[in-house]
Amino acid sequence: GTLNYRQGGFDVFGTLGYTRRMMEANQTAGYHFSHWDINEDAKLEGRNLMLRTTLGANYQWNDRSSVGIRYQMTDTPSGHFNVFDDLRAERIGEEYEETKLIDSKDYRNQTSERHYVNAYCDYGLTDDTSLKLDVDYLNGSSVDVQDYQVNYGSLASRNKAHNLLYAGRLLFSTPLWGGAVKTGGEASYTNNVNHYKAQDEAATISHAPYSTDNEARQRLIAGFVEYARSWGERFSSNIGARYEYTDFNYYSGNVKSDEASKSYAGFFPSASLAYRTDDIQLSLAYRNTTRRPSYFALRNAIAVNNPYSYEGGNPQLQPSKTNLLTLTFSWKGLQLMATYANVKDGTAYIYDRYGTNDSISFFQTRNVDSRRLVLSAYWSSTLFKIWQPELQVRFSKPFINYGGKTYNQPRCYFEMSHIVDIAPTFKISCELDYNTAGNAISEPSYNYADFYAEIGCIKTFWNDRLRLNLSITNLFNTSRERWRLDTNGIIFDKWNDDGRRTFLLSATYRFNQTKSKYKGTASTSELNRL
Repeated sequence: GTLNYRQGGFDVFGTLGYTRRMMEANQTAGYHFSHWDINEDAKLEGRNLMLRTTLGANYQWNDRSSVGIRYQMTDTPSGHFNVFDDLRAERIGEEYEETKLIDSKDYRNQTSERHYVNAYCDYGLTDDTSLKLDVDYLNGSSVDVQDYQVNYGSLASRNKAHNLLYAGRLLFSTPLWGGAVKTGGEASYTNNVNHYKAQDEAATISHAPYSTDNEARQRLIAGFVEYARSWGERFSSNIGARYEYTDFNYYSGNVKSDEASKSYAGFFPSASLAYRTDDIQLSLAYRNTTRRPSYFALRNAIAVNNPYSYEGGNPQLQPSKTNLLTLTFSWKGLQLMATYANVKDGTAYIYDRYGTNDSISFFQTRNVDSRRLVLSAYWSSTLFKIWQPELQVRFSKPFINYGGKTYNQPRCYFEMSHIVDIAPTFKISCELDYNTAGNAISEPSYNYADFYAEIGCIKTFWNDRLRLNLSITNLFNTSRERWRLDTNGIIFDKWNDDGRRTFLLSATYRFNQTKSKYKGTASTSELNRL
């Protein structure tokens, strides 16, 4: 629900959201490495409850200037994920053969709470010159508990994480030399702490994970400038640059890790050129960006999926840097786009052995260089005044080399959707999607072909105040999660039927609402990492 109250230039607003999700799925997986063949059939169950509350105020004293503050609390008081697994492990060799049948129960529970404050001041010095300040504060914590039980013992683990963020950004905008310039700077401090404790008193797992404490502290300072200008009625251009300095320190057991702690300084340029007529738009853009791994990916905590498979974080992850070149052509309802990207130290999920152990696989994020070419076409139109068809086609070609293997098989994606206005208050819709088999765009995984279909209808009442939406997702039950990962001599196959055919009915009632004039925005991308 959303509520906004306005008196003159003063706004008070709030939202209240409630989300409850339940899932059931069947999953089969196979691991093949060294002298082991492991196959498992699992039943997955999940229940999640999330509450979100927002409260804010905004004051606008003229057309150019306003100030505001917003507080958001996100609470997950209950999040359960359980796996009931039947596993068959076979060790095959010339001198030794062994078969183990293991029944396990994996109970996982997560609770979390996050408090987030955003405040801003947007001050118009003149009609076309402004100064804007955004500040952010985040304080959050989460607790992940795992109780892994097999027929001969149990393993318990608990990870408690805490996140803290302070950030601010100052932006100055003004006309310059017939164009417009935006310049400013930002700074942030991020702190992420994890306390992981594992207990295996009955020696359930032969190589049980060990307890760890780790802390990541980061200070970031950046400056940026962007200049945009039009040349006559047809041409426009944009050029920009960003400089960042990051001081990242990682501590394990209160001891600083020289391998994981790094200082980075980088210069990231961008530029674009565009041409426009009444019907045609053509643009060429280049951008150089950096992306730092999430703090979850940097964790030291380890989860046990079964006695032969663990997963965890990687404190050694480096920031990824991307050079991106994009060419776009538009004509009426048709849009064509070509994108080429070169990624240094991208992140991808990898299977390897757990330490030097030859019977346990380890699933974690690692840095992988990659390149990709993406060609796409999109068309939309309105036919006979009531039919709105859309067609999208995308071709993606990855170029990935890892561990002496190439993962370069392309994929094609086709999407066709239709909306038909049966009456002013009644619409029907249909969507068909198809993915061919091939390698993922930035991961060394192989995805199998997939087909998805959805139909729906929308009925409105009382001048669109009440809206009923009925849809059937995955109509033919043909869309499944199915992929293979083959890295470091370990082959993993997965099949999961989550997302089965579902009937969805939603009802929305719109009161006479006044939209908030709040103009605050996040001052840093660090929020996404948390």
